[in-house]
Amino acid sequence: RSRALAIVTSACDGAAHLHEHGWVHGDVCPGNLVVAIEKDSDRRRGLDRIVLVDLGVARAAGEAGAVRGTHAYMAPEQVRGEAWTPATDVFALGVVLWELIAGARLFHRGPPWLSMAAVVEVPAPPLADAALDAIAQAALAKDPAQRIQTAAELAARLRAL
Repeated sequence: RSRALAIVTSACDGAAHLHEHGWVHGDVCPGNLVVAIEKDSDRRRGLDRIVLVDLGVARAAGEAGAVRGTHAYMAPEQVRGEAWTPATDVFALGVVLWELIAGARLFHRGPPWLSMAAVVEVPAPPLADAALDAIAQAALAKDPAQRIQTAAELAARLRAL
């Protein structure tokens, strides 16, 4: 659990930096999370820093457009081609969090259209840890207005656990 929280919190920090500059990553997924090893790091900490890579689909907050991203990590508003906000990245971070804690895939359904349908329609099953589940469910709200709004807020909630 502690390693999963460290990974997601560090990824939140990277997304928050983009959000502070008016950008939404739009493709937060495990394949775009890279461990950056610091030369002078204390190896006993177990984790250095997670860096978000592949800004190929990133766009300015508030922009809508073509459906882009890794299907099983897209927010419902991405699937519908609606405007992206920082909450769009929060949804993807919530998927990563849920998968790391549950040890299972959340919205992967094989063909892209089935994964995207699951993103829009299928609720996330509850996690065993009630406090962590409350945060994950708040990050995974289908309605972006009901979701945790920023990666910084998600990171703060995770750090408070």
